Amino acid sequence: MSNSELNGLKSLKSITTDAGARSSLASLDTARPGELRRVARIDPAQAHDLAQHGLIEGATIRVESKAPLGGPVVISLGRARLAIGRDVARGIRVEDVA
Repeated sequence: MSNSELNGLKSLKSITTDAGARSSLASLDTARPGELRRVARIDPAQAHDLAQHGLIEGATIRVESKAPLGGPVVISLGRARLAIGRDVARGIRVEDVA
């Protein structure tokens, strides 16, 4: 496991809700089509490029589809649709929309 992966796991473990319970964050590539999610964290290496398309922390997205065989995850962001490669999607942490 690389240092960046270890750092990501450490920061994920430290994320808690106000009540002190662990937050239920998952990577975008594990979300199912039709789910509405809020972006909680984006890998800093990808954040600038994704922000240029409007995908920022706090944004609400809908998972439209997931291509088979490791293909892209397609999301709706407002009126836009974005196809996000699986490697990039693994660096995006999302949470359920309350």
